[in-house]
Amino acid sequence: MVKAADGRALAVESLGDPRGRPVFLLHGMPGSRVGPHPRSTVLYRLGVRLISYDRPGYGDSTRLFGRRVSHAAADVRTIADELGLGDFAVLGRSGGGPHALACAAMLPGRVSRVAVLVGLAPRNATGLDWYAGMTPSNVRAYREAERGHGRIADAMEFRSRQIKDDPVRLLNGL
Repeated sequence: MVKAADGRALAVESLGDPRGRPVFLLHGMPGSRVGPHPRSTVLYRLGVRLISYDRPGYGDSTRLFGRRVSHAAADVRTIADELGLGDFAVLGRSGGGPHALACAAMLPGRVSRVAVLVGLAPRNATGLDWYAGMTPSNVRAYREAERGHGRIADAMEFRSRQIKDDPVRLLNGL
C-alpha cells in the first residue's frame, strides 16, 4: 500500500524481476491491479518489473471524489517515487488507455514509453462504426451512457450489489 500526498491509500502490486525495467500497467474498467497480466516467470525472464495499482475507487484504493483521468499521473508519480524509480514505461489496457496517455503527457521526464491496448477510437471519426466489434454488453453500457450519467451510476450500483451478493455471477458473465 502506498500513501498519496492527500492521504489516500493506493493498492500496488509488483510482479516479475524486481530489478527489471519498470512498466506500469493501468487496468481497464472495471478492473484492478490483479487483473490479467503475463505470468511472473515470463516477466522475470524478459527483465520486466510490472507494476499495477488500483485506480481510486477500485479494489483497495481509496476513492477520489471528482477524479479526472489526469489524476492518474500524480498517483503513478507517487508510486514511482515510493518504489525509487526514475523513468518507466506505462501501458494502459482498455479504460486504462486514457490514463496511460495522461501519464505520458504530464510526466514527460519520467515516462520513457507509452502504449495503449484495445483503446477506444474517437467516437465521431469519419467512416467509423464506433460500435462495430463491441460485445453486446459494452454496446448496452455505452448507449446507456448516451442517455445520462445518473443512469450509468444506477446500473453500476445494481451490478455491484449483484456481484457482491454472488461473486460467481461475475465469472459466469465473463
